[in-house]
Amino acid sequence: MRRSISITVAPEDAGQRLDTYLQRRLRAFSRARIQEMIADDLTQKQLKASSLVRAGLVLELSREEHEEPRPPLLRVIHEDDAVLVIDKPGDLAVHPAGRYYRYTVTGALTATYANRPDPAHRLDRETSGILICGRGRAATAALKADFAAGRIQKSYLAIVDGWPPRPAFDVSLPLQLGTGRVRVRMEVGSGKAAVTAPAMLAEDRSPAPDPRASRGGETPSGWGQDLWTRRDHLHPLH
Repeated sequence: MRRSISITVAPEDAGQRLDTYLQRRLRAFSRARIQEMIADDLTQKQLKASSLVRAGLVLELSREEHEEPRPPLLRVIHEDDAVLVIDKPGDLAVHPAGRYYRYTVTGALTATYANRPDPAHRLDRETSGILICGRGRAATAALKADFAAGRIQKSYLAIVDGWPPRPAFDVSLPLQLGTGRVRVRMEVGSGKAAVTAPAMLAEDRSPAPDPRASRGGETPSGWGQDLWTRRDHLHPLH
């Protein structure tokens, strides 16, 4: 279902860049997402992100509306005076962003705790796994410092399609911020050093029941990933 909204530029907002103006009006969206909306959802196709808005201009946005999935309850793994450790389910954003703003980890923590614990590291919306939160500024700062210094290591489990030539190997490629329209996307380049060390834990070469489920009629193999990087959320690019 498509949803349309109209925004009229007030006289005091005239002369601003279109992306800057819309970001101030639509605070739930990042600058990169606003620029995507201008390119994809704005009915006035002659306008660009850098266009200057004028008083009285009526902006029409028409976008596909997706229902935000309602997540399951957060499962607490460990809790003490300084640290809260939860099992984050997949398809649940940690922080509000874009169309995922109603059901988030921070929203659930705010509703549960008088003094909300703060996540000390990133975990992508699609990824399930352990999320460590600090209880209080000092604890959160200490946890973030440990992650930044590499004193805390992460391991990931993944199911992959196909078999690489070796059961274990290292991928050492620097990563940097993307240069395209979506600035938060990461790209291999001359950025900060990042190392991913995949290792096979199990494999299943029996024929798949549905030939569309994998390539060549074989089921995917199971992999673990150990990651060392100062940007701990970049490993999918490797």
